[in-house]
Amino acid sequence: MLSEIIEEITNVNNSNTNRAIEDVYEDIQKYTFAAQDTALYLDTHPNDLRVLERHNYYADKLKDANEEFGLVKDALCNACAQFGKSREKEGQALYNDIKTKLSLTLGLIEEIEKRSPQTVELYQQKLKDKVAELLGGTRIDEGLVATEITIFADKVCVDEETVRLRSHIVNMEDTLSKDEPVGRKLDFIAQEMNREANTILSKANDAELSSLAIDLKTGIEKIREQIQNIE
Repeated sequence: MLSEIIEEITNVNNSNTNRAIEDVYEDIQKYTFAAQDTALYLDTHPNDLRVLERHNYYADKLKDANEEFGLVKDALCNACAQFGKSREKEGQALYNDIKTKLSLTLGLIEEIEKRSPQTVELYQQKLKDKVAELLGGTRIDEGLVATEITIFADKVCVDEETVRLRSHIVNMEDTLSKDEPVGRKLDFIAQEMNREANTILSKANDAELSSLAIDLKTGIEKIREQIQNIE
């Protein structure tokens, strides 16, 4: 879009020239001073035809410079307006994309919350089967089994991580809605979300939960990539 602004300003022409707006503005200042200076002189020397001729020359050049400046200024304002509309459109698309990705992330969190307790149940059953196999017909000490299950459940529990992830999602959605620069804050939130996803992945003890955790981490990374485009 910036290249389009430059192109539009470059294409602005008057009858003889195509110049940078800084050069035109410099001419306006120069001819304004010259016209004013000769006008002051003519106030006390009205019959000086040589100075009168120079004054008219400066006045004509000032008029031309002002007209040229108007053309360039109009082009610049028009290009900036188009740039603003383009940025607004891109910003809305970016907002919608991040919101969609956050929704998908929330869906993965819900699946992880469902799967995590199931892994404990599966572990409990596998442990009982293994102990029964090793002990044969000997009675199993349910207390020892329960203790082992408790230790395992505490080790793989991801409740704290999923609660914090939900909080981060709410915080990110609120931040996205603010009419102020939010890029740095969003990036910080995304980093915190990624940290929670890494913890969940490290606690995953079966293929399904690991797959969900990887998808979660990948989704958060995609959100962070989009956030890099936000001021």
